[in-house]
Amino acid sequence: MFCLRVIACVLLFIIARVSGGEKSCRVRDIPGLIPREIWEFWTGYYCYNYSNNYRLLFKYNATGGHYNGSTIPLAMINPTTVVPFDYRNSTSRSYIRKSFKTDHFFQMWVDCCEEAVDCCDNFMTSANTQPTPEHPCPAIWDGWSCWGPAKANTVEKMKCSTQAYSTDSDVCELMSEKTCFANGTWNQKTDYEVCAVAPVLRSRHTFNVIVLAVATVLSFPAVAIFFSFRSFRNNLRLIFHRNLLLWIPDGFRIAILAINFLLLFDIIRVMALKLKRGNTSQQTKATLRATLFLIPLFGVHIIFITNRNIVPSHTCQAEDIYYYLSYVMEGLQGVMVAILFCYINAEVRGELKNAYRKFLLALESRFGITFGKVRDIHRRPTAATYC
Repeated sequence: MFCLRVIACVLLFIIARVSGGEKSCRVRDIPGLIPREIWEFWTGYYCYNYSNNYRLLFKYNATGGHYNGSTIPLAMINPTTVVPFDYRNSTSRSYIRKSFKTDHFFQMWVDCCEEAVDCCDNFMTSANTQPTPEHPCPAIWDGWSCWGPAKANTVEKMKCSTQAYSTDSDVCELMSEKTCFANGTWNQKTDYEVCAVAPVLRSRHTFNVIVLAVATVLSFPAVAIFFSFRSFRNNLRLIFHRNLLLWIPDGFRIAILAINFLLLFDIIRVMALKLKRGNTSQQTKATLRATLFLIPLFGVHIIFITNRNIVPSHTCQAEDIYYYLSYVMEGLQGVMVAILFCYINAEVRGELKNAYRKFLLALESRFGITFGKVRDIHRRPTAATYC
């Protein structure tokens, strides 16, 4: 079993002999700097060692070896075969690939190694890899991410590395955290727990379920009313709002939304022309207000949330705003229809009042139960009716 502390001690001895002009970089767990010539071997090991176990079929143990007078970690393929954690070496790649489940997961390891090399070559310098009074925590590679110098007693934040995710697909951006203690030393363990996407997705799903549940509860009475009265069952205007199966395909819904948008635009255009010509009758104003109120009914607002890229930022917080807004708009669409076409509709309220009066009359005629004065709806109203 590879003993990191022993190797670190050996490295300190080797690094002490390295000439001052040689490029050196800093990695977690190892005090001092690592010469550039063995940087790939060490960071390749760290990228492999900290790979999510979900991506691996099995994991090679590591042991120590020598390269140009320096100690490097080696993967133990079998008792007689060892290879360096070198992503550029074809033999190493061939063996290490076998331990990953898929090519994608193996490529993630390669990407991690390349990012480590880029960190050393293009970010770390002789200045930022050494502690300073202003930035006692120097630049460092933590195994997944490249961190810059930091002030004491601060928490640095960086976009979560793709290595922190177990999913193959792209996810929203979260920020990992690394602490520079008050004594001017790094916390060796970077906090990648904040990179968990599951709580974010779980919150969105819970919110969506709640909205749909509320929509179902508020819309069900309207559906029951529409099906309870024959005049409503045969009303073509209401048939379209019963959420038939034809509304499931996206293509049909988008086409209807586009048509609704054009019709609504034309109606508003006509109303605006009438107002411009001085025709400001109460009826015209009422029609204009009703037309504007029909915007959510027509579903025109949904057009603006069909493209997720409408949110310029890819952070999880920005995407939360988009998803919560879209869930409310889509989930409560049926509630808007129920309110406009049922709950505040005069015709529907009239039918309900008539049904209620019939029910009271039936109770009075059959059981002698009365609830105040109930006017017979089949009787022609006279002056005596209201006495």
